[in-house]
Amino acid sequence: MNTKLYKIFSVALTGLIIFSACDKDEGTVNGDIVGTWTMVGLSGTYTRTVAVPAGQPADTEYAHVASWKDAAAVMGALAPAADQKIIKHKDGEAMTGFPQSVSYNTATLAAASIAMTLDIQDASSSGDAATYTLKGTYPTVRLDATVCRTAGTVAPIDDQGLYQVDIDPATGSDKLGNFSIAPDINLGDQVLPPFPDGKYSVNTTGEVDKLTIDFNDRDAHDELYTQVKSTWNEGTGPGTGDRGHTGIYELPVDATTGAFGLTGTPAAEGYIMQAALAPWGGYLTWYAFNINAETAAKVADVKNPLTDLDGDGNITPADMIAYMHMDNLASGGQKTALGMPYSVLVDSSNPAAPAPRNDSDHDMDISGGAATIGAGGKMTYVFSTGTCFPHNETITFTANFERVE
Repeated sequence: MNTKLYKIFSVALTGLIIFSACDKDEGTVNGDIVGTWTMVGLSGTYTRTVAVPAGQPADTEYAHVASWKDAAAVMGALAPAADQKIIKHKDGEAMTGFPQSVSYNTATLAAASIAMTLDIQDASSSGDAATYTLKGTYPTVRLDATVCRTAGTVAPIDDQGLYQVDIDPATGSDKLGNFSIAPDINLGDQVLPPFPDGKYSVNTTGEVDKLTIDFNDRDAHDELYTQVKSTWNEGTGPGTGDRGHTGIYELPVDATTGAFGLTGTPAAEGYIMQAALAPWGGYLTWYAFNINAETAAKVADVKNPLTDLDGDGNITPADMIAYMHMDNLASGGQKTALGMPYSVLVDSSNPAAPAPRNDSDHDMDISGGAATIGAGGKMTYVFSTGTCFPHNETITFTANFERVE
């Protein structure tokens, strides 16, 4: 897709447009499609898959990483160990949030300040290319490549190009209902992508003539682009070349839990919740973090590695909790690598039922040093910048118009 005008439907992500064609009306070569039309409806579906650009290892993983806001103060040089991958993708995986569909009618187009007028000129003879003009405003999402953030906006469009109807431009044979457009360097740059196989219909039975155009945008797909253009420009990074990028910065934060999730108000700060963190109210807390970190450290301990104490076939934090419990019963007094006593992290008051202590009822407070840190609490995570996920994209559009003249 045109890299100067980076198009997506939104995460509130939004979309794009197009135009024209039909039978042969008396006095015209291209029939009822010739004339001036105003847009009254637009719908589209964006499909995006993560795509590793040429020259990079095929198994490259892209991740949107959140950092614990107090990590440097509490952990010093070990701070990066607290980072959490909130979104991660490899080549060929569906991009988070996609496919995504949006539909506008007359009222919602007006409310969004989207308005387009399509003027279709007649061809000089049957099968010849003729000129179309599309002017107005269209919905788009722009990428701020410096911080990898996308933002929706309404941008101007002033396109002029060539179109053909009822013919396959690749073979020159008749193809009823086909609508194709192609750029013409003499007519200027275009927002609209080229396509050879759109479909159109004109309905003249009502009080107002109606035009419908369907087309598939795939010029931002590194394999499918050959269907619409001859060359691919990989570019040198986000915002360059033909390669599109999905920029993710803030994520939705649930109003009730305060955690990053699928719905809520986008923010760069929030808690982390996971099903595996159920003993801590579902939250990543300081106590939960210590137990998980200690599990990884003990598994890697070549002298005294953690074993599968609960016999479930895996070595997990549950085994670490059992290990801590046994140390508590033996008054071993061990601490985690981060300085937290096992006796604080695990309640061993009932020898038959050790329980991890749940510290999710408050936020972590580091203001009092070891005294307040020892009380644990929910850890607040932040995004300091966004992440640009390289993608392949296809978009299917249906645009509806009514005749102006």
